[in-house]
Amino acid sequence: MTDQNTPLHKTTECFRYSPTKQKLMASNVENTTMGTNACLYVMDDNHHLIEWLAYHFHTVNLRHLIVTIDPGSLTSPIPIFDRWKNLMDIQIWTEKDFWQPRKNAHKHRHGERRKEDQNTKDFRSRQTSFILRCLKEHKRLNREWTMVIDSDEYLTYNPELSKIKQPGSNRSMWNVRPVEEQGSVASILDQITIPNPYFDDVTTSCVPVVRRQFASIESPDSIIDAMSPPHFDGRSFQTIRWRRYGSNINHYTARTGEICRINDRVPSKAVIDLGRLRLKDLNHPANDGNPHLPLKAICPPNIYMFEEDTPLIAHHYMGTREQFLYRVGDSRGKSTKIIQRRHREKCLWSVSYLLW
Repeated sequence: MTDQNTPLHKTTECFRYSPTKQKLMASNVENTTMGTNACLYVMDDNHHLIEWLAYHFHTVNLRHLIVTIDPGSLTSPIPIFDRWKNLMDIQIWTEKDFWQPRKNAHKHRHGERRKEDQNTKDFRSRQTSFILRCLKEHKRLNREWTMVIDSDEYLTYNPELSKIKQPGSNRSMWNVRPVEEQGSVASILDQITIPNPYFDDVTTSCVPVVRRQFASIESPDSIIDAMSPPHFDGRSFQTIRWRRYGSNINHYTARTGEICRINDRVPSKAVIDLGRLRLKDLNHPANDGNPHLPLKAICPPNIYMFEEDTPLIAHHYMGTREQFLYRVGDSRGKSTKIIQRRHREKCLWSVSYLLW
């Protein structure tokens, strides 16, 4: 979502980090354990952040956010975070709070520079260090459900939950509320039991989140307008503008007549109930903060799941081409991202579902 105060393609402001950790906390925001929490690594994500914050504040009851800004960013999200200082506890960390670069990090072992490759390695090291340190901080503050997702991903519940019935009854096992209701997704988190009798992979407090990949296929204006509240432009909202998502299950019939499935999945993310863990569980040496397996000693090892395997889903929006390529400091490089986008669009356009 774009905003007049933080235009996507006209913002050229550069900024330097403050040497100390910044805290945007208002006097009327108590540092309690209530609400949901998140760890968020951002880089020139202003066009996503406005809607991302509002959505998760409303549906997931996001109340505590720890965020870090990639040093390659050209734009500052702080004015956007500042809008929420009376409603949400937001801590902004610099890399000095969680990461120390290696000496001679940009040199090859033989002395020649390999800047692009090393920048990618540094990004991954910085990201994983942040995630692990962030989870420990939320745990230290006695917080519970914590999201580890990106700013282009929106947490929701599996729409099939309402079809799961109680044994011997026609009554649903899950109290599924319309997603537009306040706390709709948070209420699903409150209902998750561990181990879960209906989802075999939900065996620990690290609950996998399967990602639906949404393609940049425009829906007719009539549909977008019908879904938008009065005086709202639905094209300014990722969650309304993009309605088609790729099939992550393709079925075929074998010679034996058996129905088989072929899968072109992306690795899952995770939501973790830190209240079920001890701090020493987070300190396990296997835990490295990987964005797909944040706590490797606890999270299910299979990160290529089907939607039927978990109660939680994240809608992952590619956005417009301009938005997708906006991170000029992305260490993967523009040409690589163009290739990735074309591959994703080809897969998503070939077989896609319409989300109504």
